[in-house]
Amino acid sequence: MTEKDTTPLPSIQDAVESLGDKVLFSKYNIREGYNNIQIVPEDRWKVVFKMHMGLFEPNIMLFGLQGAPGTFSRMIAVDVAPMYREFLAN
Repeated sequence: MTEKDTTPLPSIQDAVESLGDKVLFSKYNIREGYNNIQIVPEDRWKVVFKMHMGLFEPNIMLFGLQGAPGTFSRMIAVDVAPMYREFLAN
């Protein structure tokens, strides 16, 4: 049974308002960040799919997996948000 990840996605308006009067901005390459989330080896069998050359068992999180957006949002909140808040504090 699949457990749905209910981590809420952040509000863009809140993110923009938190920038305040800052003039130096950076961006996080979302596509590369998303594709760097590893699937633990014991769960890879859950996302196996068949191709003409046999079965493919991905090592990284793929677009379209149930719960993937929530997992990515949580990863950003845990790993990137503290650096973001530190940047805004300066």
